[in-house]
Amino acid sequence: GSVVVNINYNYRRECMLGELLRITTQPQHLGHKSYHLRHEIIKPDGSIAFDGQVTSVVMDLTTRDIVPVPDCIAKHFS
Repeated sequence: GSVVVNINYNYRRECMLGELLRITTQPQHLGHKSYHLRHEIIKPDGSIAFDGQVTSVVMDLTTRDIVPVPDCIAKHFS
């Protein structure tokens, strides 16, 4: 399973109740045993209310070892 090992989020602007927000997740970097995703919340005027990056690793849930990123995740980085 995927395990988050680092999160860095930045609050940029206030969001108001009822605003139609766009939330994006983009693959940023693929390593052998880790990967990085970028997240954004975008306001109706195009300004970024929130952004950040998450680093995750993949763990074998039986052995609890960190393992190479499987193809089902890696394919999103090409």
